[in-house]
Amino acid sequence: MTVDKGGPILKRTEEGSCDRIDPTDLDQSPPARPCNVVQMSGNGPLKVLDIRGIGIDLFARHLRPGGQPVIDRTGLTGLFDIHLEWEPVTANSSNADGGQASDPSPQASLIEAMRRQLGLRLDPGRGTRELLVLDRVEKPSAN
Repeated sequence: MTVDKGGPILKRTEEGSCDRIDPTDLDQSPPARPCNVVQMSGNGPLKVLDIRGIGIDLFARHLRPGGQPVIDRTGLTGLFDIHLEWEPVTANSSNADGGQASDPSPQASLIEAMRRQLGLRLDPGRGTRELLVLDRVEKPSAN
């Protein structure tokens, strides 16, 4: 993921606009306005994605168009509120003129919406990712 040539179109998170969640506190009650939580909804035929207070690096990790990982190469820092709307495209969708869709990929409209609404580009490429590999798991011994 890179910044489009027109620059990013992102709203910075205002201080106190969302509530941080402590992932280690399993007894906490869920906040009314959580940060870093992906909320998906619909608006007629549109899919709507909302996330408050998220860094672009973490946002990139949430994205998996076509099951492929996204690597953040934007260089953007700080927290942002992301609102994205797109109309899902299916492989058998057609254009308004009755022709076949130019890109039948179901992710095509999401990728275009990210470029237009957020100023972020998703282009195929190669890169390195960190992985955690477990080579053995054992039951804990009694203390």
